[in-house]
Amino acid sequence: MKIAIISANLGRFDKPIPWFDQVVPGAEVSTHIFTDSNFPPRDRAMTPRLQAKIPKCFGWQLVPDCDVYIWVDASFALLNQDAAAWMVEQLEDQEMVVFKHPWRKTVGEEWRFLEKRIGQSRSGGRYLAKRYAHEIKGDWDDNAPLYAAGIFIYRPTSIIRYVMKDWWYYVTRFHLNDQLSLSTVLNKYQCNWNVIDKNIYDNGYFTFTRTREWLKK
Repeated sequence: MKIAIISANLGRFDKPIPWFDQVVPGAEVSTHIFTDSNFPPRDRAMTPRLQAKIPKCFGWQLVPDCDVYIWVDASFALLNQDAAAWMVEQLEDQEMVVFKHPWRKTVGEEWRFLEKRIGQSRSGGRYLAKRYAHEIKGDWDDNAPLYAAGIFIYRPTSIIRYVMKDWWYYVTRFHLNDQLSLSTVLNKYQCNWNVIDKNIYDNGYFTFTRTREWLKK
C-alpha cells in the first residue's frame, strides 16, 4: 500500500514545523508539503489560501498512483511517528474519514458563528474578516453535520474524485471555509465515509499550532 501525506503552506502563512517520519507497517509512506518554492504562487489568479485548496482537493492528481491520501493543514503538526498509522486504522474499509467539529454541530451554526465574529473588532474577528468578509452563502443544508476539515483521509475512488471536484466548486463558487460544504458533497455522492469522534485539536497524534481559543465562541 502506498500512502501520501499532503499539506500546503503557501504565502509563508504558517511557521514550518518538522514532522515525525511516519511508520505504517506494510506500507510505503511519502510526505508532500507544497510551498511557494515547489508550487509557485499564482498571485494574478488566486490568493495563497485559495491556491492551497488545490492540493487539498486534488492531491490524488498532484501525487498520483497512491492507495490512500492523508491531508493535514499546515496549521497542524504530527506529534509522533504513529499518526498516519492511526489515521489508516480509522479508515478501515471506508472511502473517506473526517473529524467531527469539536465545538459546533451543524453547518448553520458555523455560518452564524462566522457572521457574528466577522463583525467584531477583536483579533479573531479581524482574522476572519480578512479571510471571509466577502464570501457568500452557498446552497448547502444548514442542518447538515459540521466536520472539521483540517485533517482527513481518503481513498481516491471514482466517487471520491467527484466529491473532491465538487468540493472545489463550492469553495471557489461560494465560500473559502471548506467546512461549510464538506458534508454537502459527501451526502450528494453517498460515498462511504466515517466520522472520528475525537477532538481534531487534541487527540494524541496531531496538534494545532496556532492560537485557538477564539475559534470556540
